[in-house]
Amino acid sequence: MPPDTMNHRTMRTPTFFIRTYGCQMNELDSELIAASLVEHDLCPASDIEQADVVVINTCTVRDSAERKARGLLGLLARRKRERQPGLVLAMCGCAAQARGVGLLDEVPELDVVCGTRRIDRLADLVQRALERGDRTSDVADGDLADLRFEAALRSSRVKAFVSVMRGCDNYCTYCIVPYVRGREVSRPPDGIVDEVRHLVERGVREVTLLGQNVNAYGRGLDQALDFSGLLERVCAVPNLARVRFVTSHPKDIGDRLIDAIAELGPVCESLHFPAQSGSDRILARMNRKYTRGQYLGLVERLRDRVPGIALSTDLIVGFPGETDDEFAETVSLVEQVRYDSAFMFKYSPRPGTAAADLDDDVPLTVKKARLQHLLRLQDEISLAKNQALIGRRMEVLVEGPSRKNAERYTGRTRCNRIAVFEPCPDRVGQLALVEVVDATPHTLHARLAPPA
Repeated sequence: MPPDTMNHRTMRTPTFFIRTYGCQMNELDSELIAASLVEHDLCPASDIEQADVVVINTCTVRDSAERKARGLLGLLARRKRERQPGLVLAMCGCAAQARGVGLLDEVPELDVVCGTRRIDRLADLVQRALERGDRTSDVADGDLADLRFEAALRSSRVKAFVSVMRGCDNYCTYCIVPYVRGREVSRPPDGIVDEVRHLVERGVREVTLLGQNVNAYGRGLDQALDFSGLLERVCAVPNLARVRFVTSHPKDIGDRLIDAIAELGPVCESLHFPAQSGSDRILARMNRKYTRGQYLGLVERLRDRVPGIALSTDLIVGFPGETDDEFAETVSLVEQVRYDSAFMFKYSPRPGTAAADLDDDVPLTVKKARLQHLLRLQDEISLAKNQALIGRRMEVLVEGPSRKNAERYTGRTRCNRIAVFEPCPDRVGQLALVEVVDATPHTLHARLAPPA
């Protein structure tokens, strides 16, 4: 073949770019996929436009996240048709698991579809597409036992996600996770502790333990160990400064876990604590398995045992059948708890879930109005809480330049607030005291505090 007609990919190492949508579990999956692609002799591209392979790691928990992924796929498919016929496109994650091989029929430019339980095979499928032009789909069940978590290509040298379990057994009526992530499976604790130790030896100071329902950890293990016991073992790793965990289901938060948050030094004083609704009737229709009163009782116990704990939450507005009065109960829950932050969403039916069979009877205009009301309320609360910290000194873990402004550095407090401050490249990865000088609803503006 004359040199001027050779495919440019044969002249150099193929490059890849991963675009991730959705939760922290997807972020960790992308780090695992990146490591696997590097092991298959691909190189990370700094820009999506320069990549020979683009992997879209999708979320289908919310309609908006899935639409963003499908929109990007459409743009890339056009790029492949019009100017880069050798581009390899792969889709993985929850939307890929839900839609399966049908995506290959829908999008002729798509080369690889890989489900949530087969990400250990994605690099092989990409390599087949590069070398032979194969178009393949694998969304079969798998236990991911061969995943090498310690090899993940980490996006930060300061903090890291650590998967402790996958899947969910709760079957909330609105949620697609059990169908696309599978049933709950806990990782053996020795592997988790070894991974944390390995990360700390490489300079990581903070780990976030991940699971769709992290405080259900331990079910099905050969040894009797609950999540509180796992926290004790992780916190015993030398030189580990901080431990966080997500996501917690209120029905599985007991006194042992509350005591662990209060007593284990590395465990940060923050908890993501999804409520979803403030109405008992809506909570029952969601199959959440707790009442408003039980939820508020847990808030009281947490704040009594862990003074100053920061609570964040998830809330859904416009669930089928939600009345104005029931939405008002969610508003009053936010006013009563006064969350430090919240993720709020309009309900959107997820095909295959129990709620998808309910009449989606709350008009879109009403959903939007309710969501805006809640967002404004939470911004007011978050701003007031953050402004109350002005003049305070707080400990942050210095992470490096801010993504939004490279002239400022960023870090998080133990209560999970983002702080921005002057550059200090020599202190990346260290704990530092900052003095808060200003605040917005989502950010603390600070300066490095002089030595006491």
